[in-house]
Amino acid sequence: MRRFFLWLCLPIALASVGCVAEGDKGLVCTGDYDQAPLLNNVANDLIVPAYAELASSTQALKSSMDATFPNLDANSLDELQSLYITAYQSWQPAAQYEFGPAESIQLRSKLNNFPTNEALIEANITAGTYDLDAPDNYFGGFPALDYLLFGLGEDDALILSKYTTEPQAAAYTQYLKDVIDHISEKSMWVSGQWGEASTINEFTDNRGTAAGTSLSNIINALNENFEITKRDRIGIPSGILTLGITQGSEVEGKYAGISLDLAKRSVQASLNLFQGGSGEGLDDILNSVEARKENTPLASLITNQFNTIQTALNAIEGPLETAVDNDAIDVQNAYNELSRQVVNIKTDMPSVLCVAITYVDNPSDSD
Repeated sequence: MRRFFLWLCLPIALASVGCVAEGDKGLVCTGDYDQAPLLNNVANDLIVPAYAELASSTQALKSSMDATFPNLDANSLDELQSLYITAYQSWQPAAQYEFGPAESIQLRSKLNNFPTNEALIEANITAGTYDLDAPDNYFGGFPALDYLLFGLGEDDALILSKYTTEPQAAAYTQYLKDVIDHISEKSMWVSGQWGEASTINEFTDNRGTAAGTSLSNIINALNENFEITKRDRIGIPSGILTLGITQGSEVEGKYAGISLDLAKRSVQASLNLFQGGSGEGLDDILNSVEARKENTPLASLITNQFNTIQTALNAIEGPLETAVDNDAIDVQNAYNELSRQVVNIKTDMPSVLCVAITYVDNPSDSD
């Protein structure tokens, strides 16, 4: 594994992007740029709403389960399936804010370690004992719900029988409830923390470019989540990172058939963070210092590449778990476009803003 410390404001920075903007405006890391509008916007208009939506959707899932527990029927299963998809979709915008409260409880590993381990889930159900708070568990969170709500049989009737007529029906039902409760509890807690003025103030007051500042956290979290999309959602299933051996079963949301939709939503969330939604974003900082690459404003280049990625993802036909075999060229093209963006947001942008990339990179990732 390798750790990147891109302390650039140094001569080794790419020649096309430097720390000195055109017009001799000086270094961004001198503090000339007022970070307050950016940090206030990211906190109040992006992070808080993202976690509020996640909390609301997971609470709806919990309420539906509570209303039918322990007697599931066809209608309640259908409702749980629909609410699960909505909640999983709401996770994508929130996933990239893995700092502060989310980092303190390792929210990503609690909610979205994929692919799930079906054998461990079955063993847990049989044993009747399990710890959903265990670090790096692959038997809980949204991936476990994907299996429990869509993967227990070839159709809904067979899935429902696991919760109604089969010998371990009560154990299956209890496990489903426990996973839903756990997801809701963690989501509600993080949302509640971001609802506190003290959390907002700590984030908006934490200015500068050093590791641990809010700007550094934003840029690192954006990159880390983007690379999960590139590597785990696309690269590994496509076979690009696994010696050409496709692994459609490794995708996110495979049983519900929503893997491609989730990947698209993740990329859109990254673009939204970069642009700051309707407010101040990272693109505004780059434009303020007139950062350029290849004679093009860096902010425009990054935005355009996000749009190119979305176009590439939209070209993929069918669920991603089958497209890796049936539409391999389009899947590989999407991966290539994602890779091109990594250089822009992980090397060029941090170089200009004098921010270090400090998260631990995955050894399978060549970028």
